Amino acid sequence: MPITQKAIRLAWQFASEHQHHQKVEQVYINTLAVLAVCDYLKILDIETDLTQCDSWNPVIRLFENVADLYIKGLGKIECRPIRRGHQNAENGKQNCSPNLPEMCRVPTEAREERIGYIVVEIDENEKEARLLGFAPTAETGELVLRDLHSLDDFLIHLEKISASKVDLRQWLENIFTSDWQSVESIFDPQPETEPTEIENPVKSNLGNWLKNVAETSWQKLEQGKQNLEDLIFLMII
Repeated sequence: MPITQKAIRLAWQFASEHQHHQKVEQVYINTLAVLAVCDYLKILDIETDLTQCDSWNPVIRLFENVADLYIKGLGKIECRPIRRGHQNAENGKQNCSPNLPEMCRVPTEAREERIGYIVVEIDENEKEARLLGFAPTAETGELVLRDLHSLDDFLIHLEKISASKVDLRQWLENIFTSDWQSVESIFDPQPETEPTEIENPVKSNLGNWLKNVAETSWQKLEQGKQNLEDLIFLMII
């Protein structure tokens, strides 16, 4: 990936916020590494958000050695830089390093909340950034260059993370929908459905029996009342 003048200007802008020369160098190269990976992902139409990165936060940059890049919907990828032949950011003197180191160190603050690591070779003489490979974790704090996975593996890694997040979201949505329907049924029960024309024969027979009992009892009560009235009338006569 070419290192653009825009990237260099922004890296200098961030680096100029600091006084100590080691911090200046650190912020400068970290910024170039992040922008290189950002440009690479942009070519692949993978969305990123620099505003969500610790490396874009001036307060965090002051205290931590971070080079994270937020990939929308997935998480943060750490873009760890190594240098080959560069000019000192403070005095402009050339510091040639023709051979790459065997490993890339990852600071403690960059070993958590990361979905992966990409090692970026920064060649300031050629103004090029080369993405050397990918590692899913950095538990030991060291990324051995010969053990890095390919960038194709990195893309597969992102696909797996995306798929797992979709599965989890669907699972949570199903649970939420099911539980919410249960809660709704308690606080907002549905009205009872209208009875169908076909009645339950047991209920129908029971109803008829009770009706007959009531009618028979009432008839007997009326007959008893009439008999009592006749008896009283005869006694009076």
